[in-house]
Amino acid sequence: KKRKKGPLSPSAAASSAAPSANQQHRLFDLPQDVQRVVFFPLLGRDGLVLLRRTCPLGTHRVSEDYIKSQINRLLVAKNIRNIISYRVRPRVRMRPMAFLLRLLYIIDNSG
Repeated sequence: KKRKKGPLSPSAAASSAAPSANQQHRLFDLPQDVQRVVFFPLLGRDGLVLLRRTCPLGTHRVSEDYIKSQINRLLVAKNIRNIISYRVRPRVRMRPMAFLLRLLYIIDNSG
């Protein structure tokens, strides 16, 4: 016999539903340093772009400073810090954040 599924408890229904406009994702309950050090590196460049585009807190947490720190980390890790330098100009053909994300992708995927 199959068991009939009863109605979900209010807490179970709330936890399984997508967050509404006035709720934040549980990700943002993590301390910001844990987000930056542990979670964001797991997302990769594409995940960071999606996080920035999908919610206001994502836009705030994945900041230009964070992306620059990741670029600088990769330059040191790949031992090319003295070979490549970059400067973000306020008005280039693309937005500064798009420029930084593309640069991060190129450095991360280069040999």
